[in-house]
Amino acid sequence: MRPNEASRSMPQSRTPSSSVDPWEDVVAATQESMAQASELVLGGFRLRTDGDKKIVKYPDRYVDDRGATMWNRVMKLLKELESGTA
Repeated sequence: MRPNEASRSMPQSRTPSSSVDPWEDVVAATQESMAQASELVLGGFRLRTDGDKKIVKYPDRYVDDRGATMWNRVMKLLKELESGTA
């Protein structure tokens, strides 16, 4: 199923209403799709998602403090590889 087909297959009662930020509608539709998929895969158990968190848009990136050390290490190694000092 293609992404645009997923939103067309959603029941109208669950289709998000238009909001000021169209990404909010995308998040809501994605959450609903994920919840429906979890019900199918997990025998009726509906998983929740955290859609009330900040939406990260390009060129920004998602940052999780738990992965900051690894991210910094990878970025340092990439810089060394690009400069030929590795």
